Amino acid sequence: MPPTNTLTTHKGSVKTQRKKLGEILVQSGILTDEQLQKALEKQKKTGKRLGEVLVDLHFTSEVEMAKTLGSQMGYQFVDAISSIDNDILLLVPESLVKKHGVIPLRLEGGTLIVAMADPLDFNTIQDLSFYCGFIIQPAIATPSLLKETIKKFYGQIHAKEDEQMIKKIIHDSQKDFDDNPVQIIPEIRDSGSDAGSEQRHYLAPIIEMANLILARALKLKASDIHIEPQTNDSVVRFRIDGLLHEILRFPKWIHGALVSRIKILANLDIAIKRIPQDGDIRLKANGKEITLRISSLPSYFGEKVVIRVLDETTELLNIESLGLSGADQKLVKEMLAKRKGVILVTGPTGSGKTTSLYAMLNHLNNSSINIITVENPIEYHLKGITQVQINSDSGLTFAAALRAILRQDPNVILVGEIRDAETAQMAMRAALTGHLVISTLHTNDAPSAITRLLDLGIPNYMLSSLLIGVMAQRLVRMICPECKSSASPDDEEMKVLNISPASAGKTQFYKGKGCKNCHQTGFKGRNAVYEILPMNSKLRQVISLNPTELQFKNACHDAGFVSMGENGFDKVKEGQTTLGEIIRCIGADEHLDAFCKNCDHHFRSEFNLCPMCGEKPKNRCRCCNQTVQLNWKFCPFCENKLDTP
Repeated sequence: MPPTNTLTTHKGSVKTQRKKLGEILVQSGILTDEQLQKALEKQKKTGKRLGEVLVDLHFTSEVEMAKTLGSQMGYQFVDAISSIDNDILLLVPESLVKKHGVIPLRLEGGTLIVAMADPLDFNTIQDLSFYCGFIIQPAIATPSLLKETIKKFYGQIHAKEDEQMIKKIIHDSQKDFDDNPVQIIPEIRDSGSDAGSEQRHYLAPIIEMANLILARALKLKASDIHIEPQTNDSVVRFRIDGLLHEILRFPKWIHGALVSRIKILANLDIAIKRIPQDGDIRLKANGKEITLRISSLPSYFGEKVVIRVLDETTELLNIESLGLSGADQKLVKEMLAKRKGVILVTGPTGSGKTTSLYAMLNHLNNSSINIITVENPIEYHLKGITQVQINSDSGLTFAAALRAILRQDPNVILVGEIRDAETAQMAMRAALTGHLVISTLHTNDAPSAITRLLDLGIPNYMLSSLLIGVMAQRLVRMICPECKSSASPDDEEMKVLNISPASAGKTQFYKGKGCKNCHQTGFKGRNAVYEILPMNSKLRQVISLNPTELQFKNACHDAGFVSMGENGFDKVKEGQTTLGEIIRCIGADEHLDAFCKNCDHHFRSEFNLCPMCGEKPKNRCRCCNQTVQLNWKFCPFCENKLDTP
């Protein structure tokens, strides 16, 4: 507990301080009355703190003064600070730490222990208590130790040597960066926080580092930028072609300044570090309009920032640019030619659904129809289309926006995502009243969209009559053309994708060896694999019978449905990608260990008949993979006991 003459505050409550710093030092024999008076006179002239003046006059040392105050007043004397919990650092903003020269050490119940040079500084203790809401318990440390610790944990970028370090980091990171740098011009908007005073502390190297990261992301065509604090340093990673790659690593103390620079550009409050924030940066890069969507998240080691890169150039978004085959393009255009009903695009996050949706809207967009979208967030701005941004905090949800849109005389409605029963029902009702509704749904494949909508409470009769079709997709990496070479197929990969040895023997497989052009990954760029399920009379009849997922999938295959696996294998045969990449993106829901010689398909061994052609299948030995009869108990090749169905 602090002594009776210690100033302690909690939410404005203050105990009056009985003694001042000079009086305590005189009583303890450290100073004489004459020395104190001389120091006070110099303090009035210089404006420095009394402790600094005493050290400058060589009347005492930092350590001696701190130890004396600690012993006389019962404060803890801190002679070294090796580590501080990151959560404690987040309790006090960097601006207050640097302003008062203090360091939060630990939290004990409702009391925050703070190391400071002058434990009798009423204004400092009051500011800290008012901000964080805890009782402030001072601990004594020398000014030099505090300065060194602040530099270590918060980042003292004003020092000349630190500027040189940042410049060196930038120089080293540019060694492998090619010529023709991207010229970016950000729009700096006025912030609600005191961004101007904070921005004065940014030296050119921090601004240059932020510009370098953004320019390199645009140059490498990254979709996301991750700025992540770690234990002792921070790392910048780019998501390129769907996978994260480490680009830059720098000391931890630079992290706060870099994040603050980005938050200022995004019009975010730099003083708020303990709750998530979202914003955006609009900039021009080589004449192109680019939007950066910013998201900050408090993590254990500090604020993590993720930046989504959105290219505003939407002229290229059309059906022909999606990578669809000629037959699939025809199917999609036939579905879009309908004037009422529901078209769904399914797939996980990051599968390119938004790109497909906007390509569909661009195909439909003309002056004779009214197109309205409801999105969260709006990623691309389309000319001639009314776009509505969801704001759940104000009550503007997908369902609420749909109700209002129906009174705006729309022809086509785009719903960013059907995520609940209310939105699904509103979308179906909009289609029922004569509108074309396009939306997304999170399912693994196209047939699963039907069972998902039934699960959300859509009646069978309504779904069977209103659903026009479903398109499922994934983004797969393309083989780098610079290092493309022949490759041999893997048996397990062929089995997962239901590829027979006969089909594999007719195909030339390729892979990328890895080169500078593709950053040694063997892949460059991405394209989509699709499965398109248009509704016909037979499938509508099956939906009305409330089928299980397996029953409906079998009906789809009977109707000539081409799966994503088959579409992906077509791209493998064309030399665009690899079997391993198709499996990574699509996956395998079932283990196919039986093989039908009649129709050349693998399937699950528990089926007594091939689900594709109805023939009795052959089984395979799990030990030697040889074909055996289903009724055999032992394999004649390796004498292993067989698992008979």
